Formats: sequence, C-alpha cells, structure tokens
Amino acid sequence: MKTVIFDFDGTLVDTIPLCIEAFKKTLKKYLNKDFSTQEITSYFGPNETGILKTLLDDKWESALNDYLEYYESLHTSELKTVPGIVELLDYLKENKTRLAIVSGKGSESMAISLKHLGIESYFEHVMTGSEHGAEKELHLKTLLESMGIDSTEAVYVGDTAYDMKVANSLGMVSLGAAWTERARILDIMDESPNAVFTKTFLMQNWLVQRFEEMKMNIRKQRITFLMLIFIVIATFLFVYIK
Repeated sequence: MKTVIFDFDGTLVDTIPLCIEAFKKTLKKYLNKDFSTQEITSYFGPNETGILKTLLDDKWESALNDYLEYYESLHTSELKTVPGIVELLDYLKENKTRLAIVSGKGSESMAISLKHLGIESYFEHVMTGSEHGAEKELHLKTLLESMGIDSTEAVYVGDTAYDMKVANSLGMVSLGAAWTERARILDIMDESPNAVFTKTFLMQNWLVQRFEEMKMNIRKQRITFLMLIFIVIATFLFVYIK
C-alpha cells in the first residue's frame, strides 16, 4: 500500500451539517422556502455549483458566493478533524505513505475547510468534485495514473457505500469510515469493503498490521534473493576449484 486516498466530508472531518446548514440559508434567501435536511441531501452528487445551477438557474453565481460565506462562517473553533485523524495521518506520513484527497466537494469550500483545519500540508494532491455529478471513479483513476500508482497498491477511505463501490471497481483497497453518526454502516458493508471501522484508531491498527506484513514479505524476499546469490557463487566456486 503505497498510497492512501481519503474522502473529505464525513471522513476526515464532520462537515456535512455545515454544508446542509449553508444550503438551507442560501435557498431560503433565494427561493423563500425552508428546505429539509432530506431535501438538501437528495441533491448531493454534483458539487455546490452543480446543485445551485440546478435549483437557481441564472442566480447560481451570486448564490454560490452567499453559500461560501455562510459555510465559512460556520467554521468555528469547535470544528476539528474527526478524533484520531491527525494521529492517523502522522503515522502514514512517518511510513512514507503518499496521501491525497478525492472528494465530491467544490474547490472553494474545500479550500475553506483545509485552511481552517490546517491539514493541507499532509496531502500531495487534492481533487474536488464536478458540477455534472458524482465522478469519483474517473477522478480516482486519473489521480492514480498521474501519481504512477497501480490501483492495487492504493487505499481509498470513505464514509459511503458509493465510495466503497467505486474503490472496489478500480481494484483498490476499500476501507469504510463509519465513525460519524450519519454513516450508514450496513449500506457500506453491503458493498463488501476490505474492512469497516467505527473508530480511527481501529483503522490505524489495521494499517499497522498490513504494513508489518509488507515489511515481513520484503525481508523474506531479500533473504531468498541473498540465498540465491550465495548458491550461485558457491556453485561457481565449486566448479572453478574443481
């Protein structure tokens, strides 16, 4: 596992409530209607631009600016990464693992959250969503190709069944992040991920075990290689001396 790629909302930080609240305020202003949480989430898939274009037509641009203002104002000092995430990222970096983000979130709101949380430096690449709909499979494939990483050597960590389905379709290691109250763990498990975790430290423990197994395999390969060299040299010397 040379690379670990994370989803963002609901995986690294619980920002879904902020997104929903910012949409409610924005749509109330432009449509004078109180949208329910279920109504808001039914539009998820495209990024914020795509959602607002669908609902507001030519008013989407000014609405997006308002949305981003509302969204940023909700980033209080209490908003932090999911407990244990920073420790997990530190562990992965210490083990020379390349880190990236692939999210359906818009680029502007992503920049707001990363700046507030102070975790941008951990990630080599950050790919955000499309206004045309959910395109994580394409984005993950594009990112892996640009990084020169085979999909079988990469992990995708996400909090939805869709995340697991996409990772599996690409042959990646799929890890379910079911550590927020909104995570639908049964739906995630229906997609047969490699593992599902309700706490970040449990995922870290799983990764530690995988890394140790990898190191052990590398040691075995080196020993085998050295033994082959010894046999070749010994055979050569035996023939030569004889």
